[in-house]
Order: sequence, then structure tokens, then C-alpha cells
Amino acid sequence: MSVSLNKVVVLFFTICFLAMVVPYIFDLGEGNVFKNDFYAKRIMTALSFPFFLWIFYLVFKKRNISINSNIVLYLTFYAIVLFVSFFKGNKFSLIITDGFIALLPVFFYILVFKTSISTEVYKNSFLWLLFLGSLLVVFDVKLQFSYFSLLAIVYILFFVKDKLNIILLYALLPIIVFKSLIGKSALLMLIFMVSYFFIFDSVNVSRKKKIYLLLIPSVLITIGIVIFWDKIQATGSYRNFTYFLKNTDFSKLKFTDHSTSHRLYEGEVILSNFRESNFFEKLFGNGFGSTIDLSGTVDKTIAGANTDIHNVRNIHMGFFAVLSRYGLLGLVIYITFIFRMFFVCWKTLKKPNHYSIILGSLYVLILLFDSLISFPHMMSNFLFWFIAFMILLEYKTMNRQKLDYDNRVE
Repeated sequence: MSVSLNKVVVLFFTICFLAMVVPYIFDLGEGNVFKNDFYAKRIMTALSFPFFLWIFYLVFKKRNISINSNIVLYLTFYAIVLFVSFFKGNKFSLIITDGFIALLPVFFYILVFKTSISTEVYKNSFLWLLFLGSLLVVFDVKLQFSYFSLLAIVYILFFVKDKLNIILLYALLPIIVFKSLIGKSALLMLIFMVSYFFIFDSVNVSRKKKIYLLLIPSVLITIGIVIFWDKIQATGSYRNFTYFLKNTDFSKLKFTDHSTSHRLYEGEVILSNFRESNFFEKLFGNGFGSTIDLSGTVDKTIAGANTDIHNVRNIHMGFFAVLSRYGLLGLVIYITFIFRMFFVCWKTLKKPNHYSIILGSLYVLILLFDSLISFPHMMSNFLFWFIAFMILLEYKTMNRQKLDYDNRVE
């Protein structure tokens, strides 16, 4: 089963990437990025169902399956939230959407820990997935696997060794950077990853490599910035970042740009609803498919992306999204997961490893951070959950090997 399963997993993610292109080829969104995004998610999800069902079939046809107690508790909580969703009369289609997304962690836990899938398939296919993600971004296709192409930039800078490949990939690097920097979050994430290797990494990237990057590519990058400054100013990251800075008073913590002010407005609405809710709703939230009234927002893009501004499902900031849908108990699960994965990724990064594990750990970290301000980027991201559990498996494998070694020494 392992050989066929490993191949199917690679095929699954390949299909996911290709599905993102469909709305752009057939212009389903009529040039509107939000509509294209909507269709891309639905097409990708519809095509994923056979894969999910097949994995469940492979696993549950086996006898004596042991499930982690944390997963059992999560599913118990899931059942209660599902009951709340129907009890409150939330829209059925939205319940299905949120319910499916909330099952993704369980599915990918089962895929990674309860099948014979190998970490080698992740390592061997990682470069192929990076190539697909970067290719889509170069052709202006919005990735549903948010910010994945940023890893290609870091891979080219720190892990490419063959001289011919270095020349070819460095020539492509400006294009990938230009197309990947679609917002201020993307810029901050890229700065974080590059800074990590220069400041904190002492085992995976040699000192010689760091000096080389500081002496040669950094000079070329500086020259490129001067030459292509007008192109840089056209990137979403530059426009959004300068707009944010011009409309922010850090001394008073006052944010007047539409993006940030809208997120704060969402928080105000949710906190107001939370204060007015009963004790049970405070604990378990308003359920899958619950919506909030955002008719008072100043962000015009929200009105353009939603047919009914009084009943909006998407909530940007992770803290408020979880509090609204899943209550205080859901918030405990969310925060616990963040700290657990942060610890695992940081420990994994401190040891020599395959570049896919290193880049995967960084991807999990930046998506965890991003979830605080753009929660859907993490929750509905198939690739995030697959990588997160692969990193967790690698971490447990390393600890097991260390324990076996210590026992042999003793």
C-alpha cells in the first residue's frame, strides 16, 4: 500500500495546484480576484473528496486502530459544535463548509500517522511542489496554499549548490520575488525566514554560505533594487506597506488603513456579541457557519467579496474567528496548537536535516503567525496541515532515535 499511497499523495497535491488555475483559464471570476479565489477553493475541494474518502477507507477497514487521545477530545468538541450549529439554525451550506475545514487536521493526522505513508515521499516531492507553486505565482495565479512560493526564494538563496543551477535560478529569482510579494504580510514573512538563516541557523547553512550571500548576491540585489525600483514600487507588498505606515500612529497605536481598521472592527463586533451571549455560547461559540454583521465596515473590498454584508462568514484574525465560532474552549485548542507546533518546529530547526524539513518548519511557523491576522490561510490550507503533521512525525522520529541511541549507550 505504501508505494501506491505515496504516489497518490503527490498526485493529489499536483491536482490541487492545477485546480487553482481553472478559474483563470476560463475567467470564471470575470477578472475579479476574490471571485477567482472563491471558485479555485471550491474546485480544489470538490476534486479532493475522492482522495479523502479513499484514505478513510484504507484506514478504517483495518482493525484495532488506536487514535490519539487529543484527536478523540477534538472530535468530541467537534460534535458539540456541530450540534450548536444546527441548534442555532446556521445556514446549512456554511455549516458544511466550516465543518469540512475543521476536519482537515483530523484527516491529515490520520494520513500521516495511521497509514504507511513515508516521510521520504514528502522529501522527494517537495521540490516538485515548490516548482508548481512558483510557476503558478509567476503566471499571476493566486495560491490557495498561501505564501508557499516564498519557500522557493529561500531554497534558491540557501540550499542550491550546483553552480549551473545557481546561475539559472538566480536569474529567475527577481521574477519569483516580484510575483510573490503580494502584500505586507508576505514581505514580513520573507524577512523573517531570511533573517532566521543569517542570525539563528548554525547547523543547516554553513558560515561560508552566509558570507557568500552577504558579499555577492546582496550586492546584486542592491543593484537590482536601484535598477528596478519602479517595478518594486508596483508590488503589492510595497504599496500595502507604505499605505499602512502612512496611516498608522504607533505612539497612539492608531490604525486608519482599511485592512487593519477592518480587522479591528471585526474584533469589536465579535467581542460585543460575546458579551451578550449566554454561558454555553461563551464556552462553545456560535458553531460552524455562523456569521457576523459587518455592515459598518469602511473596507469596500469586503462588500465586494460578500453578497450579504450583514451575514459575513470569513473572519480574518484567528483569535476572534475561533472565539466567535468555537468559544473559549476552541480558543484553548487553538492557542495550545500554536505553542505546541512552535516548540516542535523550533526544536526541529536546531538540528541538521533535509531542506524540505527545514523549509517545512519555517512554513508552519509563518502560517501560524499569519493565522493571527488571516485565519483562513491556515485552516483551509491542505498543504499546511500535511506539512505540519510531517514535521511532527519527523520530530517524534528524531526523539525516538535519540532515545534508542541513549539506551544502547547505557
